[in-house]
Amino acid sequence: MEVNESELAIAKIEDHLEKLKQKQHYMMTQRGEDPDSLEELQEQTKLEGLRLAEEFIADKTRFNSKELIIEAYEGVLTHSRKAERDALNRTR
Repeated sequence: MEVNESELAIAKIEDHLEKLKQKQHYMMTQRGEDPDSLEELQEQTKLEGLRLAEEFIADKTRFNSKELIIEAYEGVLTHSRKAERDALNRTR
């Protein structure tokens, strides 16, 4: 069986996260805090994030599409001009 570097990296990250969770759980019990409250807080934060994301996506009044296109185009041109200027300065 061939060793996949991505799978090894993911496994390492998962192991590290599990160790951090255990350490956090231990530290919370040492301080007299309820470790179960952390899971509740995570769930509340996740739900709040989802709600805000849905509101953001549903809000059609937040941007003027023409202004965004112009701003993006100007940003690309500015970046392109800067790259050209840097290239010319290097050749001098």
